Amino acid sequence: MIDINKISFKEFFGIYMHDTENILSDYTRRGREANVKAHTGVFENIPLFDITSQTIMEWQNNLFKTTSEKTGKLLSVATVKQIIVSVRIVFRHAAEVYGLENKPFMGVPKIKDVATAKAQYWTSEEFYYMLDKIPPKDKIYRLIYETLFLTGMRVGELLALTRSDISYCKRLNSGTIRINKGIHFNKKQHIVTPPKTPSGNRNIECPGELLSKLCDYAKGPKERIFKIYPQTVCTYLRELVREQGDGLNYIKVHGLRHSHVAYLMHNKTNLLLISERIGHSSPEITLRQYGHFYPKEAKIVVENLSELIRANEIEKTSTGFLAKCWQKLKTCWVCD
Repeated sequence: MIDINKISFKEFFGIYMHDTENILSDYTRRGREANVKAHTGVFENIPLFDITSQTIMEWQNNLFKTTSEKTGKLLSVATVKQIIVSVRIVFRHAAEVYGLENKPFMGVPKIKDVATAKAQYWTSEEFYYMLDKIPPKDKIYRLIYETLFLTGMRVGELLALTRSDISYCKRLNSGTIRINKGIHFNKKQHIVTPPKTPSGNRNIECPGELLSKLCDYAKGPKERIFKIYPQTVCTYLRELVREQGDGLNYIKVHGLRHSHVAYLMHNKTNLLLISERIGHSSPEITLRQYGHFYPKEAKIVVENLSELIRANEIEKTSTGFLAKCWQKLKTCWVCD
């Protein structure tokens, strides 16, 4: 029996990790474990019941003065928020599952939301301009980037693909790619995990030309098509743009997913279809993340509304003018 009031934060975190072993994905658990172990030393040995709101507030403020071991720079606001959320979730688990009455986060001001940077993307012309710069000997990179651009899938989803995930009908020159897993790398070991949400499981309709290339490149049915590290995929694209870009703006590999969405939006594709295609749980999420891809459409809406106002004014003016003419005619007839 756990005495929730006397157990230390560090001890309880071990219990939390055990409780969520079959609930959270390995990727999420590793990220949460890294956040907690690296940044909670100030209260890790204090009993949960004795950790006060003041303790949390001081700890929270000190996070903004903490430097990253990797970069040597101060932690970003986004990283600080991620750390705070990880710890808050642990306390919530203690309260909801084990009855902890102490709520140290109550009354602690939340970190203000940071404006999310707009997603960067390439147009189809920019993308194929860069794709043509890839030499024939590096055809694997050409196939990787083209698949990402034409499907909108995430890098982890792409690197987890096997031949059995591809359904290709040569006669119809079309087919689908099944997304039911992703891959993460930890110390050069790959870990295959299911999608975080049910909407991540999906079938992406694809042109036959792409599917044919993937089938030709694939080996065994259960063997991963692309045996390559994600960092290698990122580095190659960065170097390609730097050496061959001719002034083209650099985007991250994940930007090819954004480029796919931008292409679909600019071609008037239904928002629900886009949302399902990229694995979002609702069109609202897609619109919130990619709404700025609609600047031209917003301008058209304004122009249409202006035309409606002008048409209404003209109609009112015309009606008023005709009414006056009709009144004068009636007056004349009465006089006669």
